[in-house]
Amino acid sequence: MHNNNLSPIPFYSSTAEQGFKKWYAYGEHTPLRVSRNYFLPFFFYHSGGTSSPSVSSVAFFDECGNSVSVSSTYTNAIKNGIATYTNGGGVTFYFTKTSSSMTLPLGFYYIRVNVSVGGTTYSYYSDLFQVCEATVNTRECVEVKWYDAEDVKITDGGVIPFAHQAASTYYYNQLYLETEVGMPEYSFTEEGEDRDGYFFPVKQISEKVYKMTFLATEEMCDCLRLACQSDVLKITDHNSKVYSVNHFEMNVTWLDNGYFAQVDVSFETDTVVKKVGKAYGTINSR
Repeated sequence: MHNNNLSPIPFYSSTAEQGFKKWYAYGEHTPLRVSRNYFLPFFFYHSGGTSSPSVSSVAFFDECGNSVSVSSTYTNAIKNGIATYTNGGGVTFYFTKTSSSMTLPLGFYYIRVNVSVGGTTYSYYSDLFQVCEATVNTRECVEVKWYDAEDVKITDGGVIPFAHQAASTYYYNQLYLETEVGMPEYSFTEEGEDRDGYFFPVKQISEKVYKMTFLATEEMCDCLRLACQSDVLKITDHNSKVYSVNHFEMNVTWLDNGYFAQVDVSFETDTVVKKVGKAYGTINSR
């Protein structure tokens, strides 16, 4: 998955591959947000074949690569939330939100996950993320959460492990976006026929479409595009209002520096109203 990130938090085999270190990033920080109370779900594929793996350690680093002392409660909660399973020739690791209450200082970090397989230790490094106050009760961001009933197969032979669990919770994808659900747009379409100079509608449909705009990196766009294809997609706004989405579209426009894109999203919920036929005649006498 070197050219296609499908995890909410991207992982690499070295820190040199981290997105914010690209030459055209010009030192800009990624807009990838993580709640200070709950870590984002993630998954990655590792080397070592089908041998039984184990997660030996999880460590935090600041944006400059300095080791950060983090509560063992936090690191253990992440470590205990990682599960493994064999799929063909490799093993997938992933993390789901645990029930543990964790507190991480606000700021920019990345993590290193060490995986031991067959006596060999492999290190994997996340992309840079920002810890913010994106909690359930105090929202700085809009939460987007999506998942499928079954694993999603990827063309490189791997899968997104939606049908598997860690910490008694099924895996799902989730992102916190620095935006707001904006003013909706309305559209109206109708089908019918002309008869003796009058138009008789056969079917009428009115739609309400919500909008939101935010900045994202290539890796975030890679991951979020699968929301369009998911079985279940939920968006939660700043007021903890949940939208169960049945149609989702995103348009990506790269800004001048090429590292950030402006992403314009439109989505529909259960606000579509359809009417078949139209009454005429005596109803006017009411």
